[in-house]
Amino acid sequence: MFNNLKTKLFIASFLVLLGCSFGNAFVLKAAAGTTFKNLTDGTELSYSKDLLKYIVNGKETALEGGLSLYGDSGAALAPATELFQTELYSECTFSIKDSSVTYSFGDKAVKIKVGSKNAVINGEAAELKETPVVLRDDTGVARLYIPSRAVAEALGSDYSWDKASNTVSLSSLSKLHLLRDNSDEPMMVKLKSTAKTEDVSVKDNFKIVKKSLYGDEVYTRQLLITLPGEHAEEYKNDKFFSHNNEILSMKVENVEGNTVFTFDTSVIRACVPTVKGNTLMLDFKAPWEVYKKIVVIDPGHGGLDGGAVRDEYIEKYIALDIAYKYTKDLFNASDIKVYYTRTDDTYLSLYARRMLSTEVHADMFVSIHMNTSLSTRDKGTLVCYSKEMNNFEDANGFCSEILATTLLNNFTSRLGLSQPTPSLWTDKHKQLDVTTLQGKEFVDDETKLSDKDLVYTLKGKKFYVVRACPAALVEVAFLSNAEDVEKLKSDEFRRNAGQVLFDTINELFNAYPRVRKD
Repeated sequence: MFNNLKTKLFIASFLVLLGCSFGNAFVLKAAAGTTFKNLTDGTELSYSKDLLKYIVNGKETALEGGLSLYGDSGAALAPATELFQTELYSECTFSIKDSSVTYSFGDKAVKIKVGSKNAVINGEAAELKETPVVLRDDTGVARLYIPSRAVAEALGSDYSWDKASNTVSLSSLSKLHLLRDNSDEPMMVKLKSTAKTEDVSVKDNFKIVKKSLYGDEVYTRQLLITLPGEHAEEYKNDKFFSHNNEILSMKVENVEGNTVFTFDTSVIRACVPTVKGNTLMLDFKAPWEVYKKIVVIDPGHGGLDGGAVRDEYIEKYIALDIAYKYTKDLFNASDIKVYYTRTDDTYLSLYARRMLSTEVHADMFVSIHMNTSLSTRDKGTLVCYSKEMNNFEDANGFCSEILATTLLNNFTSRLGLSQPTPSLWTDKHKQLDVTTLQGKEFVDDETKLSDKDLVYTLKGKKFYVVRACPAALVEVAFLSNAEDVEKLKSDEFRRNAGQVLFDTINELFNAYPRVRKD
């Protein structure tokens, strides 16, 4: 499809070359002082009546060139490019060979000739009530005006005209569309069956995929909108147009008796669905505009980085069970929005894990790990946090130290785990190696970290400071200790650990209500 500027320039030059004669009389209504020139005979026209109002999908639209033009039959003509391409999303093609312009959508098309009532509508010859005309306004812009009802209805738009109020109401040809750049208006989907707002479900799919240990990370940000009933086939001719660079693409498919729309986005977005009549409105917003409580949970390690190992028990799998497998249903049934850094066996850089909490404006960040030691006697839960760099208190007094302390107390008291000495590690602890503060020993994305996003090494392990929100790293138990391993082997223990993690986060949100910032 031509963009608007190219289309206007093409139409202007193309129509001047046509040299057509307009034999019919017409009445023109425009804003006071506006002068129009007929490009074929040089006639100047000046009128001072009200502009025609265009209502598209229930909203009045400021249409460029939106003057009222009535022919002898009383039918209205509209600025073709501005209405049929910009507002209704039809496609437009031009033919110098036969001096024609064709507007199409899906399998429907209207072919017209400037200066002639003869047209071809959906493959059949037809006669328009009014002749398409070309006018140039006093700013030098030339526009093609065509019979609006005939073309709109032929392409599938719902059309009505209230002559008393000088108003034309239409629906978009595309049932799937986003409005202008920088617009706060929702996307609109024409429903194929009866549905209520509560019938619509929204699920986000955020995933980071690293092709190799040192390769580029690929961020998948998707929103899945599910409607009842299988109607994907009925949407196949409905084209998706995005004037918003946050929405990259869309696909629709039938999944287990439902219709699922999948939107790929350039940034993480939440979606608020609302059904009004036969229209579904999808309002894409930033997560912090929708959710009152946001937490990022980070199952440690993944992919080529297995973490600690004891026989067949590997840290990355145990962490994924506790942090994701046994918490996802709990969070889904709560009012807490959780984002996971990984939901499968994927390697992620420290930078990517930290980035997620910043992108979604998380209220807290918790990383789950298993511990190991040269001494088989070391056992129990250890929690790490930054005492110096990320321990600021919010208006309610919540901070990383409170998060870490509460996690430690709940994991040990409810899971029968001991507290090693010390059980809370900070960046000020004497046994903490902080020789890599600038992150210079790390490769790939870790090198992007500044001195405000410190990276630490603890007994050969890396843990990092998330400055965007209170953060803590939980070493649940020691894989190097036989007693702890017996606990970690058990699915019941892992399930209980996931429950403790959820309960602790819920407890802290209730004790320290978050104040959402703009």
